[in-house]
Amino acid sequence: MSVSLDAGLNMSGFLNRHETYINGIETEFFEAIGASSCNKSPVICIIPGNPGIALYYEAFAFQLNKITQGRYDIVVMNYLNFGRKPKSRIYSITEEAKHMENTLQCYRDRVIQRRTSKNKKQNPNFLLIGHSIGAFIGDLLMRSSLSAQITGCIHLFPFLALDLTSSHQRLLQRAFSVPLVRSFLPWSIGTLLPAFVKKRLLQTFAADLNLESQKVSELYFVELQHTIQSVVCLAHTEFETLDASMSAKQIAFYKENAFRLRFVYTSADHWAPIKYAELLKKELPRPQNIQILQVDIQHAFVCADDGIKNVAKILVRHIEQFAGREPVGRKSRDKMKFTKSLKSKVFLGKKRSSESLRQEKQVERKKSKM
Repeated sequence: MSVSLDAGLNMSGFLNRHETYINGIETEFFEAIGASSCNKSPVICIIPGNPGIALYYEAFAFQLNKITQGRYDIVVMNYLNFGRKPKSRIYSITEEAKHMENTLQCYRDRVIQRRTSKNKKQNPNFLLIGHSIGAFIGDLLMRSSLSAQITGCIHLFPFLALDLTSSHQRLLQRAFSVPLVRSFLPWSIGTLLPAFVKKRLLQTFAADLNLESQKVSELYFVELQHTIQSVVCLAHTEFETLDASMSAKQIAFYKENAFRLRFVYTSADHWAPIKYAELLKKELPRPQNIQILQVDIQHAFVCADDGIKNVAKILVRHIEQFAGREPVGRKSRDKMKFTKSLKSKVFLGKKRSSESLRQEKQVERKKSKM
């Protein structure tokens, strides 16, 4: 199945693609305006993992919007390395974070302009959802000039530090450290291989992905020649940047910002090992904010329909807490308790009324006999 470039950039139509220039660099982001969002609602900002392709997260953004009934505006960041057009060079993970900071500053001005009414200026905040290495970018943004505008950050299956006990990570780290592997090999695959060969390879390696992810993969890995090299080179900078283990400085930062942070881990994840979740539970003042899922959800959850639905349901509770709302279902439960209490009071009142009426009748009978 062939997917044209223009058609693929907005497949389901939920996310609207925007292109602008920030500091002279062509920048893309994808946005969905909540149908019932209000001026005080934080803007949900989704920061992808690697590959930093926003369209992989379109179905996830749609599911969040559906569960929250459109109460939030949603913006999904697209990394510079994964734009529609190749850049003059590869950007490191810290450079991606810095440019994302500048992009969100400009995007915030856009939101202010849209939300301001009756000469009353609105100052919207961001609620970050950082997936995988996107969680590390979330940390950098919370340390940046944007910090005061960030309500909180949900670290979703976070890649925050290396795990040298993982054979998977060690193998990739060694492979990506070889210049031939991270430059010529991905370039030759992306540029020299015919499109039909790349499609055949994609059908083999992406057979387990959901339909939307297959379409996005075909667009970016077949139609666009620079994507494979971007994945490999960005991964190389990740291995160079992250600490060999979770550092004392990193944990101190999490302690200081514990009220603004949530961590969600899943089992058997070689990018977000459970041992780091257990360490955070031990070190942070709010261990209840570190969640280890009992259900088996793969790290690349956006490529599976069940994963998207399950993760969206899990994150809604955290989103509502950050937004200052009661958890979904709480109001209805409280209303039921109040109604039950009211009914019991009415029943007791009726019971007392009938008893007093009976007593009055008895008094009247005694008087009549006398």
